[in-house]
Amino acid sequence: MTKSKAQIFYDLHHKGVPFILPNAWDAGSAKMIARAGFPAVATTSAGIAYSHGLPDGNNLDPELMFAAVERIVRAVAVPVTMDMETGYGDITKTVNGIIEIGAVGANLEDAGGGAIDDLFSLEEAVHAISTAKEAAGDRVFVLNARCDTYLTGQPDALDQAVLRGRAYAEAGADCVFIPGVVAPDEIRTLVREIKAPINILGGVSATPLSLKDYSDLGVNRITTGGSLMRATYAHLNRTLAQLHDEGSFNYACDAIPDAMINDWMS
Repeated sequence: MTKSKAQIFYDLHHKGVPFILPNAWDAGSAKMIARAGFPAVATTSAGIAYSHGLPDGNNLDPELMFAAVERIVRAVAVPVTMDMETGYGDITKTVNGIIEIGAVGANLEDAGGGAIDDLFSLEEAVHAISTAKEAAGDRVFVLNARCDTYLTGQPDALDQAVLRGRAYAEAGADCVFIPGVVAPDEIRTLVREIKAPINILGGVSATPLSLKDYSDLGVNRITTGGSLMRATYAHLNRTLAQLHDEGSFNYACDAIPDAMINDWMS
């Protein structure tokens, strides 16, 4: 019997080895991720917002977010999981909408911003996770509960992450995502203390850890967040500066030929 995309994605979290899950911001970037051989695609709400000329942080109309994610789902044959930020108000409606467009999971955040006071109460966060799992019902849907104790600058970020991670797993989260943690000892503690697959945001430390490092620490899933999109924009920014300041078109020497990209996108 052929496994569903949702089951394939769920199983990736339980193979005993970590997998890298790059985040796409449009159908083209998703196609390139799948073409490179990655087993699944995640979306980045930040990247999708930037691609619409808006800052990150629940600033994009949910209808536009869903439309962008649906195009990503249709563009690739691999499973796609959506970043639904804090749930867009009606979490039940949002989860059902995500499943309807063909995505197989979602990130759900526990903070409304990056300030220390933006972290939701534990009770509120657990309720959101329970609501999302109830909405999915008996359908396979990988809920990745994001814990923002590090990103909001909590002084006891590790202890709170352990407390919240345990509660999120008990509430039904299939994976717990702790972006911002970089110290190997702290990552090891999170893996040991939270009885659920652990998702870490890669490439955020001064000396980024490797896939082998994450494997040795027991991490299950490594995502890139908005960094792929930001790296792409960094190249664009340098190129535009070269055009403006130097009048140089040397950047075009490294451009991928039209025929090649047409082949990739077909």
